[in-house]
Amino acid sequence: MGLDGGSIPSRTDVLRRSSWKVSNMNEAGVRRSTRGAQFQPNFVMKESLTTEETNQLKVAKTSVCALSNQPLADNIVCCGLGYLYNKDTVIEYITGLGMFENNKQKYDEFSHLVSLRSVRSVKFQKNPNFDPTKASADNTDAPCRFNCSVSGLPFNGHYDFVVLPCGHAFADRAIKNVKSNTCCTCEQKFEKNEVIPLFPTGEVYQARKKIVDQEAAEFKAKKEKKRKHEPTTTTDEVKQKEKKTSS
Repeated sequence: MGLDGGSIPSRTDVLRRSSWKVSNMNEAGVRRSTRGAQFQPNFVMKESLTTEETNQLKVAKTSVCALSNQPLADNIVCCGLGYLYNKDTVIEYITGLGMFENNKQKYDEFSHLVSLRSVRSVKFQKNPNFDPTKASADNTDAPCRFNCSVSGLPFNGHYDFVVLPCGHAFADRAIKNVKSNTCCTCEQKFEKNEVIPLFPTGEVYQARKKIVDQEAAEFKAKKEKKRKHEPTTTTDEVKQKEKKTSS
């Protein structure tokens, strides 16, 4: 049932379909896909989606955690690549616990997540007209969960959104129209290079990837350097500490 040309695919069908398009591209500018939220960098989609399925995908990707494929909770974060996550899931990934225990290497698309500094808290404005009982990828006309506090545009994948350093999210066109380097909500100033576009594609994605990969490499190098310079505890030192503790 679903995806056979004779029925409307459910949200699960769209998310797990092997040809699910994600909003990043490979270096050739071809969209890549994922199976069950596990990104596969080398898998290039070879079949096109219908307009209906594309709309369902846009709604789905703005409502689920990129790592776990679970619905976004209240504690939402984004990485420098513009992916959205549940913060608890990111913590599990970094520590290699939970669903990532013993299989973290399968999620190499997210290797840039090396610490909580790799993500930024996201503060969306909640849509008062949102009805969770009607929310699904199938019902693309239903009011979405979040919208832009300036323009009123819905965060449903049809409009570009950005996240400022303070965490507040707005429609990209609203930020451009305001023409200010101050957040419209908290009035915190920001620089253009501090703004993270959500779900970027093409050249923007490639530029963002270079930045996050470099930051991750620098973090790992510093961590390794610190580890090498940490004094090692010998067996005799351990025995002496245990003897002092017991005495």
